[in-house]
Amino acid sequence: VMHQGLPVARALSVLLLSPLAVSSRCDAEDPGADLYCGACELFIDSYLMAANGPVFHTKRDSSPRGVYKQRISAIYKEHAPDKLRLVEGMLKYYKGREHSLYQKVCYKYNTAIEPAYTKEDAESPEEEIAWKESQARGAMDKAVKDVKKEGTQWAVKGKEGERKYVDFNKAMNSGDQMDNLSMGGDVGKKIAECFEVFIEKYAPSLAAALANSARLYDSGIDKTFCYETTGMCKREDPESSSDGESTDASSSGEADAPGEDDDGDSQEDTEPEEVEMDDALDHDEL
Repeated sequence: VMHQGLPVARALSVLLLSPLAVSSRCDAEDPGADLYCGACELFIDSYLMAANGPVFHTKRDSSPRGVYKQRISAIYKEHAPDKLRLVEGMLKYYKGREHSLYQKVCYKYNTAIEPAYTKEDAESPEEEIAWKESQARGAMDKAVKDVKKEGTQWAVKGKEGERKYVDFNKAMNSGDQMDNLSMGGDVGKKIAECFEVFIEKYAPSLAAALANSARLYDSGIDKTFCYETTGMCKREDPESSSDGESTDASSSGEADAPGEDDDGDSQEDTEPEEVEMDDALDHDEL
């Protein structure tokens, strides 16, 4: 059986990738190496695909329940992911007292408490952006899960210096040339590790880029993230990358540093507001 002039048996052959191809933490000694660039481009494509529906085509629940679900879920996602499944039930129990529940969760995990949500906040730009950022964070998680999805066969395609990561089955079905193909059980693992490193380092700016955009590609991160932001890819013509200014939040030089608001004030010193706690839920249950 032939596929685009290449025996399928050969296309399916497993070639071991060099252990130096991609480090376990996706920290390239040479940031322009083709596989690091390939991992970065695959990540940004996967992130944008996962974010399109949730960020730009999903109606925000601006009710108190919807807002506090977002706030509490964000805390649990960072500090206690196994408790995310409990949020719906907790909010139902605390109907009408959502802010009290939120305060208790903030105290439990030592996080700053945002002001109580009011009707005036419902359509505020700040709440809309915060919601879109939360949706974008979820899209990053989905991108990682999709890479790890059981049954997906990842491969490295192309000659040295031009290699890309590809979904083997999709490449076969699309009729792509299957020469210079390398497969191995650790390919998907390496991709996922790189995805996780990108999220660890750049999640705030990636989320903000979409949250402050009206449409999916308005932020320009599909063109700037792997080049100006991470440096994982190198442009053939350096002048082609400069058209005045970068639109990626992390490379513009204008984005607030972590822990600072628009006025440049540090948020790390925010003192939790004094509240009267009730005993509806034991502290250890949160």
